[in-house]
Amino acid sequence: MRGDIAEHLVLRSLTPTYPLAAKQLAAKTGLTSSNVRAALKRLKKKGFVDSNGPKDPFLLRENRWQLTEEGKKVRDRKPLDLADFN
Repeated sequence: MRGDIAEHLVLRSLTPTYPLAAKQLAAKTGLTSSNVRAALKRLKKKGFVDSNGPKDPFLLRENRWQLTEEGKKVRDRKPLDLADFN
């Protein structure tokens, strides 16, 4: 899958207030866990997501992810411009 499409799906599935684990994002988006983790890594590098949310008590070793303010601005644009992901 193209990375920018995976990033788009992950970005659209996150909120700034309710962190999700990568496995939850995979289930929500239909992407594989490896595609979600790769997309999260790229989105974090761009400053759109952060993994500093609380740990999931059922997935003790896995970070939970949420949007940053910048990520929220990008997500809320209508329509979302895939150029943001390049």
